[in-house]
Amino acid sequence: SLSLFGDSNIKTIDSGLSHALRVTVSSAPAHRRIFDILKTIRRDYHALVKL
Repeated sequence: SLSLFGDSNIKTIDSGLSHALRVTVSSAPAHRRIFDILKTIRRDYHALVKL
């Protein structure tokens, strides 16, 4: 785990990404691309945190 990110920061960033995903899902289909990008960011972020 990266010392750069404290546990609380990880939770905050993660919940922020989750919230962004939920908001995007409930929006217009035009946001589908944004949703895919956010999902990728979140996945990569989790991978980074696990290092």
